[in-house]
Parts: sequence; C-alpha cells; structure tokens
Amino acid sequence: MSKNNTLDELMDLYSNAGLQPRWGMGFSASWVKFGSKRYTGKKGIQNITHDLQDMYVVLEKTSEKIELLKNTEKNLVQSKPTMWDVKVDTIRKQLDAESINFGQLELRYRFLTLLRSMYSVISTQELLNNVDKFLNNRKNTDSIKESLRDMMMNEKEMKSSMESMSDYMDAVRGTRPSQQMKENSRVVNPPEESNDDVEVL
Repeated sequence: MSKNNTLDELMDLYSNAGLQPRWGMGFSASWVKFGSKRYTGKKGIQNITHDLQDMYVVLEKTSEKIELLKNTEKNLVQSKPTMWDVKVDTIRKQLDAESINFGQLELRYRFLTLLRSMYSVISTQELLNNVDKFLNNRKNTDSIKESLRDMMMNEKEMKSSMESMSDYMDAVRGTRPSQQMKENSRVVNPPEESNDDVEVL
C-alpha cells in the first residue's frame, strides 16, 4: 500500500465520523503520543475521566513547583548570598526542565479533555478503536511515520489542532438542545456532563 493510500485510509476514519480531514494528522500525532487502548471500549470514558483527575493534580503540583523555583531565583538574585550566581544557574536549569515538563503535561491534559468532549458528540468508541488499531499496525505507521513525527515535534501545531477540534465539539454540543426542541416541540434537558469546564492552571 502506498503512503498516500494509507494516509487516505486514515483520513477516511475521521471523515466517516463527521470530522474534517484537516484535523486528522494532528489528532493522529496526539494519539501516538498520548493515546492508549484504555481510552477505547466500554470503559474508555471512565478511564479518560480518571486520568483527567490525576492529571489535574499533577498539573497543580508542577505549577506550584515552578512558582517555588521562580521565588527562589528571585530571592537569590536580590540577596546575592555566597556563590549566588551558581545557585541561580542551577535553579534556572531546574525551572527550564519543569517548564518543559509542564508543557507536556498540559498537552496531555488538553488531549484527554478533547477525548471526553468527543465522547459526548460523536461515535467516539468506534472511532478511537479503529484509530488505535490503525496506528498500532507497524505497516501503517511506517508509511506515514515521518508526517506524524513532524507533527509530534511541533507542539504549537498539535495544540492548535486540539483547540480547533475542541471548539468544534463545544459548538456542536451547544447547538444540540435547540435542535432537539425544534424536533420535539418541547424543552429537552441536555444530559449531565462531568466537569467538562475544568481549566488548567
């Protein structure tokens, strides 16, 4: 199978689920980096919600650690104790490492939030199962791995793709109650959702 045919096959998975093909590469790269078979099947949404809760705690702790490092750096610069410049350099290296770590954690949090939104809008269980099978097939991933690797290395583009998809999911969810009222000629209460509005610090 040629690269183009394989890529077209992958894009068809998203198109058949009602998603724009332009999101395909971004979501595929996100799935390769953060996805798991745990997020498919009947317990997929439960596992996503559980991991989101864990991720929120980790993000809070990492954010607090970064703030502590910033304060330590500031105090060292102001007080200038013995070998303060060496100590500041060490603190700044730790700060850089923690900032990179926080960026990765935030990306994964956004990914999990997107997955949860998808479950409330489209037939996600079937889609994720097919995407997982496709991307875990070495023959398939070998043929498009360069494209996925490029996207995975471009965190800004990956983040933008996830935000675009999330905006679409939010827009679809926002229109559903009014559509149902028109169809049923009565007020329909949308199903309760679990803390979709939790924000990253």
